[in-house]
Amino acid sequence: PGSSLTNCVSISSNTGEESETDNSSCVVTRTPDADLEVERSCDPDTAYPGTVPGGTVSTVWTVRNVGSVPVYGIRLMLSRSDGVSFVADDGARVTIFDERGEPARPIDLDGASISGDLAWERDGDLYVLGGRLPDGISQPYYRAIGLKPGQWLRLATSNRVDDTVEKGTWIEHEATVAT
Repeated sequence: PGSSLTNCVSISSNTGEESETDNSSCVVTRTPDADLEVERSCDPDTAYPGTVPGGTVSTVWTVRNVGSVPVYGIRLMLSRSDGVSFVADDGARVTIFDERGEPARPIDLDGASISGDLAWERDGDLYVLGGRLPDGISQPYYRAIGLKPGQWLRLATSNRVDDTVEKGTWIEHEATVAT
């Protein structure tokens, strides 16, 4: 993530030198970059065994900070195929993990760990990290909640395939993550 700038310098002389090996040097400067990725796992995941009209599809969305700087104000926008309706999610309590898979804490704008429970605020198919506490109290400062590089979290959703969907119809779930 980020860009890199390589700066090189060489020096030479008309007079004799003892060694030519120390006449040049290069340095790489990297610029910081925010980079979020979202991955999806689904159950059932394929057409066989698949699900039937009236059946349930469970999806787990993993949001990961793969950038080189903390990211704040994380929003996850989900989309579903026609004929698929929302049933439930586990966004009332969010667990954040570090790159080793150990539980971790989110950070504030100063980089300090935030204590207490964290939840996704759901508005239709839009989820905002930290927009609401588990007890339903709105948090207007959600943009001040961040993930360090390497940290990740999950959101599980459950969806019902409507009875009117024809057998053999391909069901797709997509997501966009942004700040």
